[in-house]
Amino acid sequence: MPKPTKQAPEASLNDFGSSDYAEDDVIKALKAYGKTLQKQTEKFIVESDIELENGVLTLKLVNSTLMELFHELKQEILDFVRKEINNGELQLEARLVAEVKEAKPRTEQEKFKAMVEKNPALKTFKDDLGLDLVY
Repeated sequence: MPKPTKQAPEASLNDFGSSDYAEDDVIKALKAYGKTLQKQTEKFIVESDIELENGVLTLKLVNSTLMELFHELKQEILDFVRKEINNGELQLEARLVAEVKEAKPRTEQEKFKAMVEKNPALKTFKDDLGLDLVY
C-alpha cells in the first residue's frame, strides 16, 4: 500500500494580509528579493523598470531570455513581494519591451557634435584655432 505523500501547501491570498502599499514599498521588496539572488540574469528581472496599476505589478523586460527566466521565478518573486508588503492581492506579470539604443555617430560632423555635447569647450577650441571638420 503506497504511503500518501505530503505536498507543501500553496500560499493562499489570505496568508499575506491585505495592507495598503505604495509603489516605493514594492520597489523596496523587489530590491530585497534581488539581494537574495545569485545569478546576475535573475537580478536583471527584479531590477527592470516596473509599472504598478490597479494591484498589478508589471515588470518591463528587454529580451525573451529574461521573459523565460521570469516565468520560472514568477511565483517565488510574487510570494516574496506579497510577504514583504503584507498584501496577498498583488498580481505579477511581465511585458517584453524594446530596448532603446542611441544611434552611434557615423560622420565626422556627428562625431564632433557628440563630443561637444560631452565637452562644450571643444567647440571654442575648434573656433579659436579655425579648424574645419571637412577633409
